[in-house]
Amino acid sequence: MRNVIRVGLLLSLALIPTTGQQSEEPSLNDTLVWIKDFIHDHPAFRVSDEFSSSGCQATVTETYVYTGFYPSGKIKTRVETVSLSDLDPNAIKYELVSPSKLTHDTGGYVVTMDSANNQSAVQIEFIDVKGLSKLKTSGKSLGVYLLDIDSGHRFGAALRHAVVLCGGKASPF
Repeated sequence: MRNVIRVGLLLSLALIPTTGQQSEEPSLNDTLVWIKDFIHDHPAFRVSDEFSSSGCQATVTETYVYTGFYPSGKIKTRVETVSLSDLDPNAIKYELVSPSKLTHDTGGYVVTMDSANNQSAVQIEFIDVKGLSKLKTSGKSLGVYLLDIDSGHRFGAALRHAVVLCGGKASPF
């Protein structure tokens, strides 16, 4: 009888989670929602980035506060769309963007992640101030502007996690 009670007690203790246990990794959906909210809550000075996704298909929409970034100052929005599985989770870069007297910009950081195997996997569309599509092209990296490096590293970690969950593979070289 004592053995039955001991076994029952041991089983019940084994099933009770301990406070020191690690929780599971965030799901893809939780990660994408976090990225969307984080980008929305941490805008850069010269651009306003918005992130949206449908499963592993992600879109970054950059709306420029100043329209003088491209020749003639008529480009207002840049839309980058990519399947996260096409990105290389090990190819994250953090680049300082210098302040600009021309745009009264305080600078910040751009976080980019390259496509796997240097493929042109990112679809890019430039939209003018009237809302008309002016150019569609493709590129090799997805980028987001943030004000500080700490925000950049947090965003980069979340993006890397989402890419891995979507099946993104590192380039061999």
